Order: sequence, then structure tokens, then C-alpha cells
Amino acid sequence: MVRFFHVARAYGAREVLSDVTLSLGGEIAVIAGAAGAGKSVLLRLLCGLEPPTRGWITVDGLPLAATAADVLAAHRRRLAVVPQNPLLIGDRTAIHNVSLALEVQGVPRGEAQERAGEVLVQFGCEEMADCLASTLSSGQRRLVSFARALAREDAKLVIADEPTAGLDPAAQALVGRLLRERAASGATVILASQQSGLPGLGDARVLFLDGGRVAWDSQGERASEAS
Repeated sequence: MVRFFHVARAYGAREVLSDVTLSLGGEIAVIAGAAGAGKSVLLRLLCGLEPPTRGWITVDGLPLAATAADVLAAHRRRLAVVPQNPLLIGDRTAIHNVSLALEVQGVPRGEAQERAGEVLVQFGCEEMADCLASTLSSGQRRLVSFARALAREDAKLVIADEPTAGLDPAAQALVGRLLRERAASGATVILASQQSGLPGLGDARVLFLDGGRVAWDSQGERASEAS
């Protein structure tokens, strides 16, 4: 369960988030809003990459503010994250980029390679498995980034920033379907996007950020519970 309690985040005199209160768990949620609304900032706070200026964030009861660095590092290792700009190792192949995410979790190399190959097939990326990441297009890099994240079957919180960036409609629908399947298996899926939906995703909860707050929640009864 993810909870934000009156969370604010300021950079100098500029307050990007001013009073975000929400609860998410076991669902697909799209954090929508215009460019600069604070969507990416909200995800960075959720990943424990920076602290809120005010308020509290908890993930499964763990408070992310004033938490030891090693605890935050362990929290991040439990997440499956697709950043807005895919961070792949350019001089490694696509399959190696995916398998490394499993190896650092302690999965034996052979098993990690096998799992990496399977998930690349799911994303239609089998033909680029042995291509260096530096040679891939932006859309291909994003698909490999999704494959790397979803290869982590143990991750119960999946986070993606602008998931449709660089993807054609067919790839968007494929990503949406695979994210929906992950949510059906019990994970919480949180997407930040200027769009309120994703082809293939199905029904998703939409929270619209405006003025530093959640201005609208498609499940209004939950908005009242969280406030």
C-alpha cells in the first residue's frame, strides 16, 4: 500500500507539489497532468530518490522520510521502475541489460539469462536480444527497459514515467496488456503520463495533478478516504 500524507516538494522558492494526499494499492493508477505538474517529482519521491519538503510517504508501512540510506536502498531494490529516459548500459546487449537486473537480485546467471530471453519474447524484442543497447532506437530502448523492469516477478510495485514515449500504437497496446497482467497478479502499477490512459491497459484509476494537488480522482470515494 502506497500512502501520501499532505506531501509537498519545493525547489528553492518554487513549490511543485503543495498538498498531495492519496492511497494506492493493488490497482493500476495513472498520475496525469500537464507538463510541469509534478508527475515525475511524485515518482521520484515514491522511489525514495529525494525527500518531501513536508508530509509523509509510506510504502507498506515503511516511511520514506528520515529513513536510513541502506533502508531506502533496499526499498528501491524492491521496485520495478521504467524511467522517462531508459537507462541502459550502451555497450551491453539487450538481453544482458535485462539479465543484470535479475543477477543483482541474486538470481544465478544462467537462470537470469533464461528469464531475460523469455520476457524479451513477451515484448516482441527477441530479434534485438543480441544487439548492443547503444544501437537501438528510442522505442526499442523503452521496450527493453520495460522488459528489464517486468522481468522482476517479485516486484509488487511497478512504476513507469511517460510509458508511451517513443512507442507506436501496437507497442503501446502490448505494454498496456502486460502491465494489466502484472496488476492482475497482485502488483500495484503506477504510471505518470500526460495521457489519462494507455491502449490495452483497460480500466485504470486516474488522478489528475494540478496546482500541486490531486485536483481530480476518478474514484472519488477513495479521494475522500485518503484526505
